[in-house]
Order: sequence, then structure tokens, then C-alpha cells
Amino acid sequence: IACRAHLGEVQASYDQIRALDSEVLVISFDSPEQVNVYRQSNDFPFPVLSDPERNSYQTLGIHRTSWKTMLKLDVMGRYLKLMICGWLPPSKIKMSDVYQLGGDVIVDAQCRLIYQFRSHDPSRRPAVCDLIKALRKIGT
Repeated sequence: IACRAHLGEVQASYDQIRALDSEVLVISFDSPEQVNVYRQSNDFPFPVLSDPERNSYQTLGIHRTSWKTMLKLDVMGRYLKLMICGWLPPSKIKMSDVYQLGGDVIVDAQCRLIYQFRSHDPSRRPAVCDLIKALRKIGT
């Protein structure tokens, strides 16, 4: 749910991101078939790729969490807030690894890591305004 909500926020700010001469690339750990279903269910203007072996996740130090983290009150509260805002679990899309954490990275034109956010629980993602601030720093 948090990942879908985050992608919705990124999509809403996509024009701002493109205006900063930047591009969004989404990498999922789901199978290529499941990613195709997800892309067909959403009208993303950016590419969504599949990395079922999670090589990119391992390289970036994005780990899995445990059921203990999932059951923390603050995590459940953030999920409840997202659901109240309309971000419900997908009905057409098979739920995959709910323990896999997410992350956001920004690399510059020389492929140097400029910004990295690694989720410490599955309900946290960076604010899109923070991503845009990091992109603006590249241009200065």
C-alpha cells in the first residue's frame, strides 16, 4: 500500500521531476509477468522494471523486515491512514513479499549516488518534496 501511494505521489509530481531534466525509474522485485499486470493497471509515465532476484535491492542495502516490525502500532497506524485516504490493497494484483522494504535513490549523470532513502519499515517512504530538493541540488 505504501509503495503504491508513494508512486502515486511521484506520478503527481512527474512534471516537476522532468522539468529538472530528470527521469523516474521504478524497480520492483515482482516477476516480469506481475510487473506487466501492475503497469497495465496503472498509467505510469515512467518505466517500471522487474528485478525478481533483488540484485539492485542487495546492492543498495535495501533489506527485508520482520513480522514484529509489521505489527508495531505506528506502522499499522500509517497503513490505516493510507487506507482511509483511499490506498487500498490491490484486488487484481497478487500480493507479493510484504516484508521487502523499499527505497528511493537519485544518481547524477555520472552515475554517482546523490540521495538514498532506505525504508526501515514498510510504511515509510520519502516525501516527494525531499526528492525534488535533492534533484535541485544536482543542478546547482
